[in-house]
Amino acid sequence: MSIPVELDLARLLGHLDVRLALHPRYADWRNLRGLARAYAGQEAGAREDFAAALAVNPHYAAVLANLAWLDASRGIQPPEDAGLSPEWRAHLQCVADMHRGATPRLESLPDSSPWRLLDALWFAVQRQDWLAVESARTRAVTAVTGLHAVFQRLGLGTAADRTAWTTWATLYRGNPQAMSLCHAAAEIARAAEDLDGSASLLAWGAGISLDLCAYGMALGAHLDAAGRESESQRALEDAVAADPNRAVAHAALGYRHASDGRLEAAIGAMERAAALEPRFADVRYELGLLYRDAGREADAERELRAALAAQPEYVLAQLALGTLLQECGRDAEALSYLQQVRRSGLRSAEIEMRLAAAHAQLGHVNHARRAAARARAVARVTGASTAPYISPSPVLHKK
Repeated sequence: MSIPVELDLARLLGHLDVRLALHPRYADWRNLRGLARAYAGQEAGAREDFAAALAVNPHYAAVLANLAWLDASRGIQPPEDAGLSPEWRAHLQCVADMHRGATPRLESLPDSSPWRLLDALWFAVQRQDWLAVESARTRAVTAVTGLHAVFQRLGLGTAADRTAWTTWATLYRGNPQAMSLCHAAAEIARAAEDLDGSASLLAWGAGISLDLCAYGMALGAHLDAAGRESESQRALEDAVAADPNRAVAHAALGYRHASDGRLEAAIGAMERAAALEPRFADVRYELGLLYRDAGREADAERELRAALAAQPEYVLAQLALGTLLQECGRDAEALSYLQQVRRSGLRSAEIEMRLAAAHAQLGHVNHARRAAARARAVARVTGASTAPYISPSPVLHKK
C-alpha cells in the first residue's frame, strides 16, 4: 500500500528540516515533523520531535495525542493519565484493538464523532469488506454535508475503486491529524506553482479528517494563490458554515474581506472571532488595526491592549499601539511601547523616527537626535525615507 503520490514526504521533511534549523524551538513545526517522520517510518525521530515540542509546551494537546497514537499503532492502549480527551482516548483504543487484530469497539465513540465514522471506514477497508465500506461511506457522506464532493474528487464515490480506498486507509492510519501533512505539503506545492497537486492534497486532508472547516480555510488560501479571489471568499464562507464556532475560520474570512477593501465586513468577521476566543492575540491585534483604519481610535486601543494582555511580548502589537498613541498626541504613553519594540531587536527607519518624534515632543533633545541619527543610518542601508518624520519635529534641529 502507498500514500498519495502528491504527498512527497522526503520533500516535506526537507522543508521542515530547514525551518527547524532556523527556529529549533518552534513547537508547531516540531509536531509536524514528528508526524511526517512517523509516516516515513522513522519512529525514533518522531518521538524525539514530539518530546522537543513538549519541552517547549508541556500541554500541547496535539503532540500528546500523536505520542499516544504511536503507542496505539503498536497495539498499546492509551493510559488514563496521558492528558487526552475522553473521545480521543476511545478512538485510540479502537486503533490499538485493530493493531492487535481485535474487533474495535466503535460503540465507545459518540454517534456524532467524525472519528467513529472514520474508524468504521478504516476497519472495513482493512478487512476488505467492500459492502461494509459502502455502508460506512454512505453514513459518512450523510452525516457530513459537503463530504460527497470531496470523496468524488478522490475516487471514493463508491466502494468500487478499491485502490483508492486502500490509499485512503494507508494515509488515515487511525490519525486524523495526518491532514496537517497534506496541508503543509499543499503549501509547498503552491509555492512551486503546482496548483493541481495543492488542490489534490487539500482534498486528501479533508477525506482523512472530515474537517471541512479546515478544508475550506486551506482551499481559500489555495484559490487566493491561484488569483481566484471571489472563489476564495466562497470557500471561506463555506468554512465558517461548516463550523460557526471556530474563531480562526471567522478570522480567515475577515482577512479576505480586508484584502478586498470591505472594511466593515472585515470588522464584523474579526469581531465574531474575538467573541469566540477573547484571548486570541492575533485576532485582537488585527481587529485593532481594522478599527484604526475605520477611524475608531478608542476601539483600536482597546483591542491592541487586549492583544498585549494575551501575549505581552507581541512586538507588532506594541508597535501598533505605540504608533496609535503617538498619532493621538499621547507621546509619553507611546514612548514606552516604542522603546519595547526597539529592545525586542526590531529595527527600521520608521521605528527610530517615531522614537525621535516622541522624544522631541517631550523635550528629550539628545535622545531625539540620537534616534534620528539611527534612523538615517538605517535609511542609508535600506533606502527608506525619513523626511515625513523629520519635518514636523523642529526640536530635532535645535542648536
